[in-house]
Amino acid sequence: EMAKFGATKPNLHSIQVINEPQHIDLGFLKGYYETACGQARRHLSSSIPCVLFSWTWDMQWWQDNKVDAARFGTIWYDTHIYHNGKTSHSAISAYWDDYETVRTFDYSVGGVLVG
Repeated sequence: EMAKFGATKPNLHSIQVINEPQHIDLGFLKGYYETACGQARRHLSSSIPCVLFSWTWDMQWWQDNKVDAARFGTIWYDTHIYHNGKTSHSAISAYWDDYETVRTFDYSVGGVLVG
């Protein structure tokens, strides 16, 4: 229903399937994402990104098991990196591995949003 609603909005940027899924088998989640993006494509152009959430520690799995953009249109990934009250400088040091994971993710999938 959200894709149907969004299709009526000229300023729609993207649609995200689910935010921060926890403790879900990634194979199951991929199937869920594919079903949701397929349903969204009934209403939205393939150029509107279908945004899939991934924690940075799962990004290698998604790198190896991408949702097929040829079938499901533009796919972007979203991740969140929490600084836990640290200053910007100490957060960069503490979470460098997360930043590197995002930086080296294969952007041919469409992109990565970091929140």
